[in-house]
Amino acid sequence: MSAPDPHRLAALIVELRRSLRRSSGAPVADAATRPSGRPSAGPGGGSADGSEETAPRLTPAEEEILRYVAAHPGRGTSRIATALRLRANTVSGLCSALTRSGLLVRQADPADGRAAQFFLSPGATARRAVKMERRSDRLSRALGRLGAEDQERIAAALPALESLADLLHAEPDR
Repeated sequence: MSAPDPHRLAALIVELRRSLRRSSGAPVADAATRPSGRPSAGPGGGSADGSEETAPRLTPAEEEILRYVAAHPGRGTSRIATALRLRANTVSGLCSALTRSGLLVRQADPADGRAAQFFLSPGATARRAVKMERRSDRLSRALGRLGAEDQERIAAALPALESLADLLHAEPDR
């Protein structure tokens, strides 16, 4: 069996991500595109029942920052910028907006009171849990419609896909 075509694999991954984003209410937009008309959000970025009806619409860059902070709580703008390959001033502005939206919590760095550390707010944590549940439900329904042979192939491919994701994460863009 030959290696998978990387263009086909990349296109498939992008399509899967778009489909899952649509199912979770996240915008599907270019990183530079800000969806028009951000609805107002209370503290925490969502309604009291955990729905996202009043949650602000986020750009892909803002979503990436939230994902990074969820995986690496307490990091500052410089480390976030380096990890996401964004400019520090861009990350600083986005983190400020996410803090104003109630999705991030800014705390002074105990080692250097002038520096900030960021953490997900409880509302952002709840918002992420709702999105993951929606994505998981949608994926589960779609997998259930596949035949047993396709389900087994996908299950067998998961370790290799996880290894590929690890390699992509570790390798700097060139």
